[in-house]
Amino acid sequence: RRPSVAGRRASSTSRYYALSSTSIPFIKKDLRPTLVTAALFFREPRPDIIKLRQVIAERLLQIPRFRSVFRLNDLSGAVQWDPLPRQEVNMRYHLKTADAKKKTDDDMVEELISTAYLADWFIEKPLWQMTLVTNLASDRSMLFCVFDHAIGDSVALMSVILSLFDDMSLNLNSREKKIGANQCDMQDLPNWRWSHKLTCFLKGFCQGFLGKPSDMHNSLKIPYELYLRECPGKHFIRTKSFDLGKINSIASKMAGTTIDDIVLAIITMGIRKFFEKQSDPALTKFWKSPFVSATFPVALGRSDKSITNLGNHIAMANFPFPLECRDPIDAVWRCNALSQEIKCSPGLMMGKKRSDLFRWLANEKQLAEGAIQADNQSTCLIDHIKVPEEKIAVAGYHLDDMIFAQTRGGGLYMGVLSHRGALTISLVIDYRVEGNLKELKNCLECAYGDLIMSAEEIRDTVFPPDMTPFPANVLELFVFVAVIALPVVV
Repeated sequence: RRPSVAGRRASSTSRYYALSSTSIPFIKKDLRPTLVTAALFFREPRPDIIKLRQVIAERLLQIPRFRSVFRLNDLSGAVQWDPLPRQEVNMRYHLKTADAKKKTDDDMVEELISTAYLADWFIEKPLWQMTLVTNLASDRSMLFCVFDHAIGDSVALMSVILSLFDDMSLNLNSREKKIGANQCDMQDLPNWRWSHKLTCFLKGFCQGFLGKPSDMHNSLKIPYELYLRECPGKHFIRTKSFDLGKINSIASKMAGTTIDDIVLAIITMGIRKFFEKQSDPALTKFWKSPFVSATFPVALGRSDKSITNLGNHIAMANFPFPLECRDPIDAVWRCNALSQEIKCSPGLMMGKKRSDLFRWLANEKQLAEGAIQADNQSTCLIDHIKVPEEKIAVAGYHLDDMIFAQTRGGGLYMGVLSHRGALTISLVIDYRVEGNLKELKNCLECAYGDLIMSAEEIRDTVFPPDMTPFPANVLELFVFVAVIALPVVV
């Protein structure tokens, strides 16, 4: 039997996300809830809605948070869970139907994402909904799922989606084996020189203690003067499928690199190409300001199982895109070095502790101001979800495709999905962003093609070049001169 959440105070993270639907300061500033969405495409054009409701209710309502509502305590400012009896959860409200009227898959997903993001939750009901869409141009059907981020983090909510599948091996208790997330293995540290590790530690300590400065304005960010206006909606598009086998082959040729490094290199080169076409000042002024950066979640491990099955320790890491890279191979090495720096740096844990402390101590008005700054701090948010390769079905209906995305207050979201030997990048961008989403998609696809062509020239395993940064070299020189000069001084 799963543990109950009756009367339990929400964690600082859940409270922070729940305030978007329950707090007056958040609502007055038009801070929309952060939503985790998934589109499951079935081969069957018209699944039985009654059968789906029965199966989803049986599998989903066993999780306490999916039959609980949030309540804001006006006196203490705490957000609490109020559980509902299963029979009071109206599945007709939580699983509706819609006619696509022969729209394309991506057009329908864009419409549903914008509608969900702009709609207000009925907070007297659990904060999740699904829509069964039929009559698509592809002659498939789609189950579109929307979960409020307050229910759980993206890793946990993806495990919820896996728990809907018919294969009983894909359940919540086996999600660590089945789901790939950005994992932080602190024992797998790079073999760097002492000066590199020390400067990386000091840099991370300063950023963790003081916080990271905001990215400079670029064509992928919402202009600050427009951010305070009401959001008109979201655009959605996704890239073509990238061959995961070729990406794995590149990672195997370049010693020490991972699939995530390859993906980050593709995104880096794609953004660089995009900025070049836009004549964006971010390319010419990155030496004056912080690099254009992305935020991505790092799973530090599971929380106490006795409290909830949806808990993870999640920290938000910051990744500065190395826009100065010379070619695709150089981009992979630079992205690998920056990823390794995150493992050596205390900034990840310090930043998590600092943000958790702020969320506990700050009042609602301060949290609302902090949310505006956090949404506009980095240029984009990146998630990488790795779905099991098995053939999967829900209520007997086999899945043909899947899309995973988030909608948030910031300008750009990139959802990387690995499934069935292919990798796609879903792009969600705010209407208020100046850049063209289709142009960004084309640039990412060109970057993938350039990387494949460059990797074909690699015959044998290659090892990383010396990525020691300039400050580390200066430190070594200073120590060398001090050691030589010390006997003379004495």
